[in-house]
Amino acid sequence: MDQTNSNHMMNVKTIKSEIITTNFEHTPNNPGIAITSSMSSLPVKTENCVKKVRAKKMKKLSDDQIRMNHVSSEKRRRELVREIYDELVTLVPDLQKNENRSELIIYLKTINYLSWLYKKNKMLRTKIIEEHPNEMHKITQSMIWESKEKN
Repeated sequence: MDQTNSNHMMNVKTIKSEIITTNFEHTPNNPGIAITSSMSSLPVKTENCVKKVRAKKMKKLSDDQIRMNHVSSEKRRRELVREIYDELVTLVPDLQKNENRSELIIYLKTINYLSWLYKKNKMLRTKIIEEHPNEMHKITQSMIWESKEKN
């Protein structure tokens, strides 16, 4: 057995003996099982690095606080999504602020508008090339929009 495997086996044996000698407590504040051993900070050696086994963290927030944090973060997420949809409404000509709009309508009208923009871009580039063939080199890469075709 080489040195690395030998060290690994010794670490495994140490961990096993630590598990066997671990004391378990049942406390009034924690109806579950609490590990009262030094095992929570015992380093575990893997192939190239040493990782420290973490002890289970105690809850710092109550269940009500956790729920309220979740509710408020979800509310912020919904507000952000609503702002993004409002921004699309201002950018896409087919969408009106006062119309009753669903996500599907916003997506469809946005896709239609983008498709129209790509076609318009291609048409204008073609027109420039036809009218000014000697200045074709002036069409920069940023002026060329190519839509990704569906397979």
